[in-house]
Amino acid sequence: MRTTSVPPDPINPSDPWPPKMDRATKNPRTVPSDIIRQGREFIKRGDDVESYSARGASKDKLIQELSSRTKVSYTALNDFVHQWANTSNDNAYASLQIQARTAKVLGTKLSPWQEQRMADELIIRSRGGKIPRQSLSIFEKSDMTLWDEFLVLGYQNSDEVVDDVIKAMYQYTQEELKAAGITQVHVWRGVSVDPTLHSAIANSPNKMMLGIDEVANAAESWTVEASIAERFAGYNGVVMEAIMPANRVIGTARTGFGCLNEWEFVISGGTVDDLITATVR
Repeated sequence: MRTTSVPPDPINPSDPWPPKMDRATKNPRTVPSDIIRQGREFIKRGDDVESYSARGASKDKLIQELSSRTKVSYTALNDFVHQWANTSNDNAYASLQIQARTAKVLGTKLSPWQEQRMADELIIRSRGGKIPRQSLSIFEKSDMTLWDEFLVLGYQNSDEVVDDVIKAMYQYTQEELKAAGITQVHVWRGVSVDPTLHSAIANSPNKMMLGIDEVANAAESWTVEASIAERFAGYNGVVMEAIMPANRVIGTARTGFGCLNEWEFVISGGTVDDLITATVR
């Protein structure tokens, strides 16, 4: 029998994100030290995050937890989590499917970029004949015995499976954040940007711009370690910094999507209108 987690309350992407600070006075140095410390400790937990054994044990614990909450098998959930680690977007339909279902479950939206990628993939899938591997859904790549399992659990398609796993992941993440006393997280994200915006930031005082608005992807990777964001930004990128409310954290490297050695927090989409800074490195 299908076991469905209680859906989380929809997230309103227009809600103000605390703390609501005056943009004119925002400065990275004003972030409370306890917020910085809590996010890092939530990921580290005394482990060497670069260690293969620590990373493997953490992911094993996560998959077992999600399996106990959803009754979906360890094998299927391992495929699910691995898909994010492989690619969270690009042109892989399986990853775009996870993004789209995350938006539906949490009441947010795909970014315009994601909407276009999804439209392109749906055209490919509608042509008939053999579907290219890049355009397969999350479990179409898996052994067909998984479908027998899903039917026994009452699922009719992969979207239903993904929805339940995302609900369970979000609930588990929120429970763990609450237990750790975390209400906000201080996070960073490294991205490539439009050359015009890159130039504007590069020519700003200290190569920094305050109060940048960003239309986020439905599920977006951030990190509590600035050096990781700098690595992803690369030579021509921008490092964004923000304080996020805990209710926008879908998963972390400890509780859902995310790589432990990237100190990852996955944040739900919407308009990120309260960034502290966007900096050219």
